[in-house]
Amino acid sequence: GAMRILVIIIALLVCLALLNPLGFRISLFLFLLFLPLALGGGNWWVTLIFAAAGSFGVFHVFYYWLKVPLPMGMFGI
Repeated sequence: GAMRILVIIIALLVCLALLNPLGFRISLFLFLLFLPLALGGGNWWVTLIFAAAGSFGVFHVFYYWLKVPLPMGMFGI
């Protein structure tokens, strides 16, 4: 159990460090792609679809509907 908690904390810290350089969508995509696979998720396709829908969907809701400014990163994505 402690190893899973450590993996989650490290993944959150890496996501936080990548937030400004890569932007919200890409850093959250990488976080949502890495975390289920690191914690024992099995299906790559489901994880990939979940990561894409989660990162771009959450960005769309917060940025366009709720008008919360989120970092775009160096790629503008």
